[in-house]
Amino acid sequence: MAIGMYSQLLKDYDSGCDKEEQKKYAQTFLKASDICFSQNRFLESLEFATAALKASEKGNDNMMMMCVLGQIGNIHGIFEDFGRSINYYLRGYRIALDQNDASCQCKFLICLSGAYISSKDVAKAKECFRKLSLVTVSEDEIKERDFFNNYIQGTIAAAENKPLLARYHHKKALEIAEENELSSDLTVNQKWELGKTYVATHQPDSAIHYFNLALHEAKEKNLSGHTPKIYLSLSEIAKTSGDSATYLHYRHLEQEAIDEFFNLSKYNNTRNQLVEYEEMMKDSTILNLNNKVFMQRTLLIAGIVIIITIGIFYAILIRKNRELRFANKKLIEKNRELIKVEELNTKLLDRQLNIAENSSSSTDKPIDDSLSTNDDIIVNTDTATAQEEISTDLKPAYLSDEQIEILLTRIRKALKDQTVLFNPDFSLNMLAQIVKSNTKYVSWVINQTYDKNFKTLLNELRVQAATKMLDDYETYGKYTIQAISEETGYKSSTSFIVAFKKIIGMTPSVYQKLAKERLHRENTFD
Repeated sequence: MAIGMYSQLLKDYDSGCDKEEQKKYAQTFLKASDICFSQNRFLESLEFATAALKASEKGNDNMMMMCVLGQIGNIHGIFEDFGRSINYYLRGYRIALDQNDASCQCKFLICLSGAYISSKDVAKAKECFRKLSLVTVSEDEIKERDFFNNYIQGTIAAAENKPLLARYHHKKALEIAEENELSSDLTVNQKWELGKTYVATHQPDSAIHYFNLALHEAKEKNLSGHTPKIYLSLSEIAKTSGDSATYLHYRHLEQEAIDEFFNLSKYNNTRNQLVEYEEMMKDSTILNLNNKVFMQRTLLIAGIVIIITIGIFYAILIRKNRELRFANKKLIEKNRELIKVEELNTKLLDRQLNIAENSSSSTDKPIDDSLSTNDDIIVNTDTATAQEEISTDLKPAYLSDEQIEILLTRIRKALKDQTVLFNPDFSLNMLAQIVKSNTKYVSWVINQTYDKNFKTLLNELRVQAATKMLDDYETYGKYTIQAISEETGYKSSTSFIVAFKKIIGMTPSVYQKLAKERLHRENTFD
């Protein structure tokens, strides 16, 4: 009655319902499959298992999918379709690995070992047993694990023609099954396996004893799935002993058990339905994979285009950097040449001024006349609000040519003194006091001589001194930019960097790096 109701539900199954409904359908159909399996109605069990597989896949229920795959593998194994059994067991085992489910991993490895033994692939059976020994199980599963460990070792030993070793493990497995009241299906199978070990050692009486024990329990527990193979084993013993009547009797019983238990034509039809569904799922999977490949290919092409574009920009950037470095090197060379020319001009001008100063008798007198410092304009090179000095093209009144030469000599002498030049508080007013004049005269002389105001001249002299320090790597190589700026009289490294870049055309750090590279090349050449 229950199977009939499940069958009606299977007809009403809506494959387009939502995930939660699909999960409920999967659970229901698996329950129906289990009931049919327990009643040896394997074909109906396979139909319900197929429906459960569809529903669990649509519901994305991995746990249910593992159970269904194991059920389908078991059903195929009963019909000795071991290739398909292995396929389903492997699918379930992979999901168990992904879900990190040790219990399910054990079950699938046990099933795979038996399927590989039945398909004569002993090497893969051993590999499964090795993996099984590495899986940790709970205390409740230890006895069952011990049973299957002995069972698998017994079947492997039998496949390798080691009947005595096989008998030891099967006896051990039977003892564990009976002591822990495991499934009768397992004890029946172990008695049959023990009978086979006695056949292999030519002990027919002991073999018949265990075959009869297995047959009696199979009939008592209604485990008709085992009876065909037991009748076959008994018939083979009769044939070997030459008892043709007994042989024919057991073959007849075997055929009846097969006809009663199996319906191969219906099984093939049911299996084909499952195959059709799997082919449909494969086509869907292939389509999804093709779409994924197309997307990956598109992303790959886009990535290549981006990489090429970045490569082009990078090449352009490298080229620009090389050009900039070359230009900076040229600026450094030009600056050095300018410094040499400036030093030469300075020497010539100093020589002329020294002659004029020696011929004058008023060198130590203030060049002030009636003007003192009423018109002073103090210039601070480190503030943005610095005022410009007074400058005019007109010669100040009461200032003779001789006084101009003397004043210029004193200015140049003061600017050569690094304690004055690198004083952070050095200003036009301070310079006027040093040269014993006023800011108006000093500013006019600087503008007429250098064609620039005091602030610009002061920055140029300090920056020139800084470039010499940066070129002198042995002395100032360990100095930071901050230290260089303080050494040359700047209160702020920012003011120093701004002034340096404006005059030289690059930052002090770039200049320092290029100077270091130049020194390295010169040392290497030497």
